[in-house]
Order: sequence, then C-alpha cells, then structure tokens
Amino acid sequence: MLSVNALNTLNKPIQAGLLTFFQMFILFIPLAFIGSHFYGILGIFCAITIATVLTGILSHFWLNFIIKKINIIPAQS
Repeated sequence: MLSVNALNTLNKPIQAGLLTFFQMFILFIPLAFIGSHFYGILGIFCAITIATVLTGILSHFWLNFIIKKINIIPAQS
C-alpha cells in the first residue's frame, strides 16, 4: 500500500493501478479460490498473506527502479 501511495505521489497512477490489479486478480483471487477449496477459511487467510508478501517484494523493486529512473535518489556505485 505504501508503494501504491508513493507511485500516486510520483504521478504514476498506471503503475499503482497495475500493482493493485496484480495483487488482487493475478495473486489473491486464484490463491483464495485454491486455498478455500483445500483448506477452507484458513486457505483464504494464507492467500491474503502470500499475495501481500509477494506484491510487497515486487513493489519494492519496482518502486526503486522508478525512483532511480527519474533520478530522485542518485544511483549508488
């Protein structure tokens, strides 16, 4: 969520929307469906955790790439 807010602040709403779309439709919904089929409510909570962690890792690297691309923070050597 912090990365999405940062991207919106950097005037990158498309990238912020893509992160949210990825988290919800690519990760969470399929994982929740599969998890609920095999483990019930516990599978849904595990799907939330997995989708959030994977999206957080992706958004960390993506946000760092965008910040370096627009030169807000100089690249470290």
